[in-house]
Amino acid sequence: APFYDWMAKTMLAPFGGERAFRRAAIAMLDIEPGMHVLELGCGTGAMTAELLRSGARVTAIDLSEPMLERARRRAADATYVRMDILAYESTTRFDRALLSFVLHEMDAETRARALGVAAAALRPDGLLGVLDFSSPSEPWLRWVLETHLRLSEPDTAMDLLQRGLEAEVRESGLLALRHHALARGTATLVVAR
Repeated sequence: APFYDWMAKTMLAPFGGERAFRRAAIAMLDIEPGMHVLELGCGTGAMTAELLRSGARVTAIDLSEPMLERARRRAADATYVRMDILAYESTTRFDRALLSFVLHEMDAETRARALGVAAAALRPDGLLGVLDFSSPSEPWLRWVLETHLRLSEPDTAMDLLQRGLEAEVRESGLLALRHHALARGTATLVVAR
């Protein structure tokens, strides 16, 4: 968990910093105060804290207890559930759902299942935000990102990068409404329904 936080800060520092990055992503989801947001794979709660600052009510799911411990300290007002996100079944319908830097940890079949879990938790007019690595157009930056992914992430990260986040969303049966490049194209947020 501490390494995860350090890595996020280090990687996002050249792009305006972690907090600015997360705020920009949340702004693109059109979250209004009082909306109920499901965050699948909350990690250490960095995005959770920004969601709370936007006025959202947040239900955050993660399997790792060390990650959840840090998340609870960082964003105490969220509701936390410790479980595998693929096993999550909600009786509540959410205005928004978010998968932030989660899919690159999964193989293609598991990614489709995770997207299905998120979509099933949404209200009919709800939106899903999927934020993860993407391939920037600048060759040197693409080389830096790919080197990082090969050294620090599972092989599934390169698979997602090559397949493309928007294609993954569409292939899972969701309608990709728009996408936003962040951090000079090293990440993309796909907004889907």
